[in-house]
Amino acid sequence: MNQNAFRPHLGRCPLCEQGLIRVVRCPHCEEWSALCDECEALWKEPQLVFEIRPNSQHPYCPHCQEPVKKWFFATRKDLHEAGLDELIEGTST
Repeated sequence: MNQNAFRPHLGRCPLCEQGLIRVVRCPHCEEWSALCDECEALWKEPQLVFEIRPNSQHPYCPHCQEPVKKWFFATRKDLHEAGLDELIEGTST
């Protein structure tokens, strides 16, 4: 399988316990958030996923409140450049 098909995740969603938390970037304001790939719970700050309840649910950005049809999923390189690579628990498709 193509290595680019693997996306970093922060761990299992504390709400639905089935999805994985992915770091995403808003296409409008380019701010980072965290999104469960199963229940779509959305956290404004990726660093606070396991400390607070989510701020909202997809499809609105918690930073700019714009509707988001397609999030940009962070790569390992993106997270490293944003100083968030210490949050990565693993990778999966």
